[in-house]
Amino acid sequence: MKIWNGKAYVLRRIARLGMAGWNVGGFEKTDSPAVYLVHHQNMFGPVHTLAFLPEEAHLWALAPFCEQESCRRQYENYTLTKRFGWPSFLARPASFLFSLIVPGVMEAFGAIPVYRGSREIRKTMEESEKALRRGESLLICPDVDYTDRSPKVGRIYRGFLHLDREYFQECQAHLSFIPVFCSKQEKRVVFGNAVRFPGKESFHQECSFMVNALQAEWNRLGSLCGDLAGKTEDAFSQGLI
Repeated sequence: MKIWNGKAYVLRRIARLGMAGWNVGGFEKTDSPAVYLVHHQNMFGPVHTLAFLPEEAHLWALAPFCEQESCRRQYENYTLTKRFGWPSFLARPASFLFSLIVPGVMEAFGAIPVYRGSREIRKTMEESEKALRRGESLLICPDVDYTDRSPKVGRIYRGFLHLDREYFQECQAHLSFIPVFCSKQEKRVVFGNAVRFPGKESFHQECSFMVNALQAEWNRLGSLCGDLAGKTEDAFSQGLI
């Protein structure tokens, strides 16, 4: 089923022009919908993954960026002023311009609004669950600190793991959570091994296992590609690329 519109593919072509030399490694199409997880790195992760992801997926995006007026306020009152220190007289017109562009980009990539810190997060989960039942994949950046530019993944939120519980109840199968690593050393968007709930203990007990397993897979990819210390073998010999 189509998730992205024509604008998304135009944006991908433009993005790839600015990412000359980058390509994809380790991608394997799953028979069921997947939840792709990428380290945000202050937009580096989602931008590169959307440019090279071989299948369409719904991007999880903060709700303010999905609607024009809230997008304008987000840029004017926080992103440009508090994060980047712009003076108000410059932030105001720039925020208006961003608000004309960003929500359209979110729509092009079938973004699902994320209402973080609000009871409306249930809307995010419900829309995501419907997409998964339709056989559509998701792309999520689970970082707590999305501004962290380090290649090593830090603390991550766990809320997205609840998607598996609802999906299992409906489909009697566990979701594939697939870590994605954007390697600056190899100039590749590398897809790791799928991590799934074992289904032997309670959901809450297995959440800790899932977080640890995902962290380990991200670190494995980072080490193999040379972005993290501890690279022991070339990524080519590991069949990643």
